[in-house]
Amino acid sequence: MKKLLVIFEDERHGNFASLSLLRPTYFLRSGMTELWAHLKRSFPGYDLRFEARPHLAYPVKRHSGLPVNDFNFHDYDRVALVNGTLIPDEEFLDQIEACDSETAFVSDSVVGAFVIAGDSDCAREYAQIKHQPGKYTPFASSLKHVTDYTFKSYRYIWDLMQHSPDNIRRDFALAVSESGAPAGANQAGRLDGSHVIAPEDVFVHPEAEIGPTVVIDASQGPVYIGRDAIVEPHSYVRGPFYLADGASLLGGRFSGSSVGPVCQVGGELEECVLQGYVNKHHAGFIGHSYVGEWVNFGAMTTNSDLKNNYSTVRVSVGGQLIDSGQTKVGAFIGDHTKFGIGTLLNTGLNIGVFCNIFGGSLVSDKEVASFSWGSSGSWSEHAIDKALETARRALSRRGCELSSEDEKLIRLLRGSTKR
Repeated sequence: MKKLLVIFEDERHGNFASLSLLRPTYFLRSGMTELWAHLKRSFPGYDLRFEARPHLAYPVKRHSGLPVNDFNFHDYDRVALVNGTLIPDEEFLDQIEACDSETAFVSDSVVGAFVIAGDSDCAREYAQIKHQPGKYTPFASSLKHVTDYTFKSYRYIWDLMQHSPDNIRRDFALAVSESGAPAGANQAGRLDGSHVIAPEDVFVHPEAEIGPTVVIDASQGPVYIGRDAIVEPHSYVRGPFYLADGASLLGGRFSGSSVGPVCQVGGELEECVLQGYVNKHHAGFIGHSYVGEWVNFGAMTTNSDLKNNYSTVRVSVGGQLIDSGQTKVGAFIGDHTKFGIGTLLNTGLNIGVFCNIFGGSLVSDKEVASFSWGSSGSWSEHAIDKALETARRALSRRGCELSSEDEKLIRLLRGSTKR
């Protein structure tokens, strides 16, 4: 039987802004991988396709190398369409696998998944709808079987941050198994001069570099150090912790975090997710935060992640204040945002893409619009041409290039967010 998995994002993608402005929600990271990879592992034997908002089709195809918004289902006996924010649960996955065709799983008006036969009338109907916001619930309700099934999903951006340490724990064993090398830090004596606690839960890639005086503490969770990663002297790394390929820790205290590829991180990092290509070279504290790509933190940039009265933190999402239900929430920072030295970020701050924030003062706004320039009380517009030129320079420093398609997407986004 030929089977196809299609991962889609529904109309709730706005709950993940500003991290979902330049990527679909299923390309966000939680744990050691992005959300789509968690789902792909849960559907062995299935080919994979993605569905994305039309303007994101190019970055999705470039990132994955797979067809996007391609609904040629007739070659498949079974097609499972799964919400990219779904948290894989073994019982629910068994329900999906065992169900008949034309079955939808819905909980609180959110479609978790639906299954159709590739050559059926409803498959042809779905292919004609293309990507339209809000289409999933009415389409699911038109299927023969609609099951009210309570499943878990990521609802807001802070959920990804909250679940990331446990996702690192789950991802660690699989990643070590796939590497073909055993866990246990003192491989070939490469960590002489460093101190390792609970080495059975530490994996250091053979091509990683660990300096002397490093402390790796896996007593509270596993630690994974990827290919070509560097951990410089005087770094304390406490698990659960993931350091992706080509990323560097430059001395300081690092705990409970997922650090994406080619990041450079110094100072203190606590229970954060860094999507990738983040530069936090200097001292300063970033805690309980989610950081997009190509973000730069000036020296001593620091955020608050706990209110003085220890109450739960409310976050502004699209202008609406939402109670996160959590007492420790830092900042959510969109791609290509830059911070000048000494910038202070208030609790629960939501910052857009392509912001340039400076002045050495407290950013007290609950939400900072994309393409903002300046600081609280004196915001102006970050001109698109200047923003693009800065992006080109930042990418070139890491051997990357801003393509014409990237520029087209950024200009389109600027037009849709213009104040």
